[in-house]
Order: sequence, then structure tokens, then C-alpha cells
Amino acid sequence: MSVVTGSVRTLLGQVKRRLHSSEKEVSERKHASELGFWEGWVAENGSGPESEYYRKFMMDMGDIRDEAFFANRICLDVGCGPMGSLSWLRNAKAAIGLDPLADSYMKFDIARHNMIYLAAPAERIPLPSHYVDVAFSMNSLDHVDDFPAVCAEIRRVVKVGGFFIGSLNLDEVPTVAEPWSLTEELLEKHLFKGWEKQFYKTRPRLGDPAHFGPYKYFYEDCPKEILAKSGPRALWCRFKVR
Repeated sequence: MSVVTGSVRTLLGQVKRRLHSSEKEVSERKHASELGFWEGWVAENGSGPESEYYRKFMMDMGDIRDEAFFANRICLDVGCGPMGSLSWLRNAKAAIGLDPLADSYMKFDIARHNMIYLAAPAERIPLPSHYVDVAFSMNSLDHVDDFPAVCAEIRRVVKVGGFFIGSLNLDEVPTVAEPWSLTEELLEKHLFKGWEKQFYKTRPRLGDPAHFGPYKYFYEDCPKEILAKSGPRALWCRFKVR
């Protein structure tokens, strides 16, 4: 009996090691793909920061009309990338970018950006509970390894009375870099449940690679026949945490 038990334990140990190795390899491929994207972007466009682009995008995606909204608030961008996504927040108490590749981004000269970079996965945000006033996610939640865990972490760190502002890609085919296909139902279940919806807008997401190209129909009327078609969409939203 003990021999059988020992054999089972050995087999289970081997399976766990293989699963861990497989998960690690997938994560490494994903990070390599993401870093490769940014290396290409910086080579073509420079190292930024792209402050004005992010200011417009991140205010528009939350329907914020006045930068005074962020005054003296602790702001966190989950999956920030290396282009100074919060460098425009001159009146915030703190502007913090979270990205597991932040150390690798040092070669893009991010040290000169007017924000703090934290090198950590969104599944384990190194901040106290109820610490953040405003959490942003700009097309990053479909990139994570463990979507439910990331949502739980965002809900943990944002204080009651704080805000979540997002631009989220919906109904897209998973890829190496974007392994999650997000839906409105999945977001409601894991992230938005119980929060106060203050702004919420979905539109077809286009394949135009220009900065605002995919979001054309957030800025102009969308023809009904296009709106009715199935396919990739984007969600812009602002929720208040209760």
C-alpha cells in the first residue's frame, strides 16, 4: 500500500512540475511577445513619453472632462507599458504604473517619465488594500495570466469611493500576448459587480493601427449596420467603487 501511495505521490509531483513548467513557458512567450511589440514601437516612434496622447485617451475612456478630477488622488495604471501613460497627471498625489516588464522597460529611458513604475504582475499588486483612488486599465486586462485574480486585486486596492476607468477589448480571438477573450458578462462577474456604473459605452473596435484609429466610433456616429455586426468591440467605462 505504501509503495502504491508513494508511486501516486511521485506521479502527482511530476504532473505538477510539468504544469508549472508549461505555465512558465507560456508566460515567458507572452512577455517576449509584448516586449517585442514595444521594441518595435519605440524603434519606429521614439521612447516618449506620449503624455498628450494618454491624457486625451484616458480622460475620454472615462468621460472625464476636467483634470481636476484627479487632484490629490493616488492613481494606478494596471499594465501601463513603457510610454509614460500617467506622466500627464501633474496634479495627482501619486501616478503609479504597474507592469511585470517594467524592469525591461528601463532600456526605453522610462526613468525620466514623471511617474512611478512598479515591476510586478497584476495578480499580485504590491500596494496596501484600499490604497488607490483611481485605477486605470487601458487595453491590458486581456493580457494577464489570471484574469479573475487580477480583478480581485484591483477590487482589493481601490478604496470605497474610488474609481475604475477602463478601455477594454471585447470578443477578440485570444493570442499569445492576449490570452483572455473578455466579455461584458465576464467583466461584470469578476470586476464590476456591486459598483456604481457612471459611464459605459461599447462600440465596434476597428483594425486601424493609428493611435485613435480603432476607436473611431467613440468619436463619431456609428452606422446602425456596423453597430449590429458581431466582432471585436471596445468598452469605455467609469465605475465608482461602493
